Amino acid sequence: ELSRVLKDGAALLVSVPVHPDRWCSFDRWVGHVRRYEPAALLALLAEHHLELLESAAYGMQPRNPELLERGMWWLEHHRSWAMFWYNRVGLPLAMFFQKPLALVAGLVDTTGVDEIVLLCRRTARDPQSA
Repeated sequence: ELSRVLKDGAALLVSVPVHPDRWCSFDRWVGHVRRYEPAALLALLAEHHLELLESAAYGMQPRNPELLERGMWWLEHHRSWAMFWYNRVGLPLAMFFQKPLALVAGLVDTTGVDEIVLLCRRTARDPQSA
């Protein structure tokens, strides 16, 4: 749908979770429906007339499974209290420690990466198909 509504040459910036084998409860909580294999993601972009220009590693998925499960439990059972601590402490700390985006041409090395940011451009439509 995004490709259909984009004008030829328009830019699209999107974040995408990668590596289906890394699926966890955090994905469900933040609204992910699936994770993509990087090669399949590139094929999907090409199929929908989106040219990948640049990408970068992105995201802050917790690495400690126990900490993640406890945090998820608090968010589900004590939402207002958990959100207070998340917004006042957790998120500011995560933003402080997160590396700045480092865009590279094409697809970034996705080894050990949970999410990527993609900068794409809608390629020109065939005038015959319009």
